[in-house]
Amino acid sequence: SPHDLPKLEMMPATLSVTQGVADFHHGSSTVYASPRGDQDSMSAPRPTSIAELLAGCDPEVRRVAEATRKYIMRAVPQAIEKLRGGWGLIGYNAPAYFAFIDVSRGHVRIGFEWGVLLPDPEHLLQGSGTQVRYVQIESARDLRPALTDLLREAAMLEPRQRPRRAR
Repeated sequence: SPHDLPKLEMMPATLSVTQGVADFHHGSSTVYASPRGDQDSMSAPRPTSIAELLAGCDPEVRRVAEATRKYIMRAVPQAIEKLRGGWGLIGYNAPAYFAFIDVSRGHVRIGFEWGVLLPDPEHLLQGSGTQVRYVQIESARDLRPALTDLLREAAMLEPRQRPRRAR
């Protein structure tokens, strides 16, 4: 509980990221955070299958996630679905990685790896980063034709159309 936590004194802190997991070192204490935002993710085992990932969800989130999985595969039948366990995501390749389902924090989101490049006349995409955009899915009603268009556009992005990251 919050009352059991030690008070932190002002001391130097460091942040390191290894394989998508952030380690925040503050004095002799270390707090771990996964890309999903879970603290102490190092003590929780990572899912080894999509079924295991979804088993940890609220039943309603699980129902919406399953409907979303089917929807994506109908929209982009050539897509390959794959667990991205380190990130706690369900990823989709066609053949390049183009989208994911995020079931963390009690909701379902369809994320688009290169969402900034997608036409979005219906203004469905959310997010303000330099690359990824997402659509929040509350129920099957949110799985509509404009979303199908986004998925198909994302799957058709050629790797050469994607900006190269500076190294």
